[in-house]
This record gives sequence, structure tokens and C-alpha cells, in this order.
Amino acid sequence: MLSMASVLAKRNIPYIISTDESLFSDRYIKKIISLLKALFFVGEDTYLSRILLMDIFNLDPLAVFHIIKDANKNKIPLWKYIKTLSSPDELVSAFNKLIAWKK
Repeated sequence: MLSMASVLAKRNIPYIISTDESLFSDRYIKKIISLLKALFFVGEDTYLSRILLMDIFNLDPLAVFHIIKDANKNKIPLWKYIKTLSSPDELVSAFNKLIAWKK
């Protein structure tokens, strides 16, 4: 299908590709949407916890699990709990990236 599209494009022939796949079912698009939701809903833990394990942040899954667990145990919102972490690890760096992207 894509080879046919490239032939048509080279010859400047207008075309439309129809497929049963939805753009929103693509995993990269889903990641982008999740990131945008986390940025739009800053302060809501549901959206933050969904993106912390994305490969772009390169976070240790076990560390993320413990931080989410500790925040819940102490009844502190995850956004606030991460701000209190003093270690300059990847999680704090990822959190700071999110805040910077929001601005």
C-alpha cells in the first residue's frame, strides 16, 4: 500500500489511503496524548502516574512503584510528593521536564 502511495506521490497524483486502523490506536500517538493530558491536568496524579514509566523518562520501574506507594501511604498527592524528593535522580529530572514543558 505504501509503495503505491510513493509512486503516486512522485508523479504528483492526488490520492487517499483508506485503512481500518485508527490514528489514535498507534502506541506513539497514545503516548503523546498521555503526555499532553499530564501537562494539561498538572496536579492530577492519575495522569502523572500513567506517564512516569514512559521510555522517554528512562525511570526505574521499581523506584516509580515505591514512590507512588509512599505517596499513597502518606496521603500526599504524587505531584507534591515528587517535589519533596531531595535526590537528584531521574524521577526528579523527569518531573522538572514536565513542569518546564507546561510553561
